[in-house]
This record gives sequence, C-alpha cells and structure tokens, in this order.
Amino acid sequence: MTNKRKISIFLSLHILFYILAYIGLFLFIIYFHLTYSFLNMLFVLFPFVLVVCWVLFLLKKSNHNNNRKKIIKRILIMSIFLPFFCILLLGINHYNSQFNTEKWLNKPNDRVYMIDDFLEDYKLKGMTKGEIYSLLGKPENENDKELEYYLGSEQGLIRIDSEVLVIYLNKKEIVINYELKTG
Repeated sequence: MTNKRKISIFLSLHILFYILAYIGLFLFIIYFHLTYSFLNMLFVLFPFVLVVCWVLFLLKKSNHNNNRKKIIKRILIMSIFLPFFCILLLGINHYNSQFNTEKWLNKPNDRVYMIDDFLEDYKLKGMTKGEIYSLLGKPENENDKELEYYLGSEQGLIRIDSEVLVIYLNKKEIVINYELKTG
C-alpha cells in the first residue's frame, strides 16, 4: 500500500470519526440540555483542536503540493461548522434556561429548564403568596398550606416522572419553605 493511499484512508477515517463525534455531542447537548460552561466548551472544541493540529501537521508534510494544500484547507474550513452549531445549540439552551415570567407562563413544559435560574435569582422564603403569583402565575394545585407548579418532565437520562415545585406557606400566606419533587 502506497504512502498516498495510507494518508487517504487515514484522512477518511478521521473525517468519519470527527462527524460521529459531533453527532454524539449534538445528541448529548440536546438530551441533557447543556448550556455554556467551561467544561462544555472544552468538550465541544476538543475535536476541532485535534483537527487543526492534524491539518497543520499535514500542511508541513505536504512539501509544497498545492493541490493537497487546497484539499486540507477546505477540510479545515468545513470542520469549523460542526463546533459552531454545537456552540449555537449551547447558546439556545442557555437562553431557554433563563427565567422570565412570560416564558414561565407560556411554556409550562420548559419550566424544568428555568427552575434553577429562578431559584438562584429569587429568594422564595419570606415572599408573600401575591409576590409568588406575580412571578409564577396561578399554580396548578393549591391549598392553604402549599402551592404546586408543574415544571415538566424530570431532567436526566430516564424521564419517567414529572417535576413539581412545591412552595409551603404559613398561615399569613408567607413562604416558609419550598422543594422540588418528582412524581
């Protein structure tokens, strides 16, 4: 087998692995609803960095073969689209996980993604029932002691149950505690 043929096979396998790696990343990002973080960006950019290193190595070995250099540069240019789409997807997930009252009221199945941001931004303990209503609207279930807000399907690998935000009130209708329940 000639050296040219070995490089061609290696190139084809590497491109196939690169595409499969990014398909896996797309699915992982979508399924687990990942957002921007240092670790997620590292995972998204790692295969691309490997391709850049590999392309630079091949460019050095090409010994002024202009046709080969053009092909290698095209591969590099095309390979930037997959990490770009993964980063775009991380950004979309990040936007969807940001709490605002309008999204909360209009997209009840997406509440499960917003709840972490909501609990981080708002200290529920000590709020009145009216303040909760102004932020979250009317709950799906309520009684004198608690308010229940449906969040959507639970996060994680196996999504069997749904998640619920339960807010506990005292007799003066002030929040004394809250918890996330699955069921």
